Amino acid sequence: MKDDQKVLNYLAQLKALVEKVIMTLPEGVSGRVYVRKHSVDLDLQGPRLGVFTLVLGGEAPELVYDEQYVGIRTIPEGLDAVIEFAEETIDDVATFVLSSQPLLVHKSPIFRRSYLCIPSNHGPEWKLKRFS
Repeated sequence: MKDDQKVLNYLAQLKALVEKVIMTLPEGVSGRVYVRKHSVDLDLQGPRLGVFTLVLGGEAPELVYDEQYVGIRTIPEGLDAVIEFAEETIDDVATFVLSSQPLLVHKSPIFRRSYLCIPSNHGPEWKLKRFS
């Protein structure tokens, strides 16, 4: 029971910090933060494209596009690392949805699996793979 309370406190603290981050979203991009089971989810949407959802609170954060594509990243432990990762990912998504870059579906050369590429200003580009 004590561990459950720790998890709830961590998620509440994470949610509050992510809510502060979305206050800095550029005009034209909207965000909504909510707790879902054992994660804090952040929906981001701009004037074009579908909804990007950043899933935080687990061992490996996920970026989901339109409930069809997912990318997973590993990050260091700690709340500060999660917030820094969230800030960078939010910036990447906001920049992309406000740009005129098209969202192109690519196919992997060997297995021909569909994936999307989202550019990143803070590291390697996101490769979001289609849910199987």
